[in-house]
Amino acid sequence: MKRILRKVRWGLAAAVAVLLLAVASATLWYHTASYRSKLWLHRCNSLEKLHEQEARFRNIEVDIVVRPDGMLDVTHDADTTFHLDLEPYFSELSRRGSRMWIDVKNLDVRTAPLLRNRLQQLCTRYGVSRSQLILESRNLSQLASFTAQGYYTSYYVSFAKPSQLSQADIGRCLQQLRRIARSKQVCALSFPGWWYGEIHRHLHEPIDLLTWKHRTTEAELRLWPANLPLLKDPQVKVILIKSKDQFHR
Repeated sequence: MKRILRKVRWGLAAAVAVLLLAVASATLWYHTASYRSKLWLHRCNSLEKLHEQEARFRNIEVDIVVRPDGMLDVTHDADTTFHLDLEPYFSELSRRGSRMWIDVKNLDVRTAPLLRNRLQQLCTRYGVSRSQLILESRNLSQLASFTAQGYYTSYYVSFAKPSQLSQADIGRCLQQLRRIARSKQVCALSFPGWWYGEIHRHLHEPIDLLTWKHRTTEAELRLWPANLPLLKDPQVKVILIKSKDQFHR
């Protein structure tokens, strides 16, 4: 009898624990719903993925390489092509009234005029506003020219993880970001999520922040309490998250 009662007690305790966890998760899911518009689809480098995920994600991020003939080649790596031009994405932006973050992998003096001319053509052809685009690159000087023309631009922060740096190194990285922010050459800074803590605590500059948790799903992001400050931070405008499914590349 004692053994049976013990099993019953353990069963009831487990049931209560599961119920409390479910209530906590549902509450957290409810309270993070208002921040869902910040969540954009990471690495949407195929039209199949865009269509597969369009019910869940209004806005997307794509990677492009500007080719010598002016093609805006949708690919993550310069030595790889799927022969997919960026133009069909503009048709989708026009249809959906959505936004697109464009990670330009090879922006430089040679490719900047090609990119500028092609974007102008596509915006005009499909009635897409420059405000619907985010242009991201590591090339600050070339981004500045796009900022001056009314594009929303973001400097790609490519430092090592803070955990791999000394406090002196972290301080130097933050000082560099302060100089970039104060220069007004770009509209935002974009960085991997592991830099959020340092930037949030120490940057103190009025510039938009864009980040990615590309190894994290929407559920993981919204249901883990430690992510609440990131979601609620008004300075953070976009958080890229993963959803690979069938058509990821």
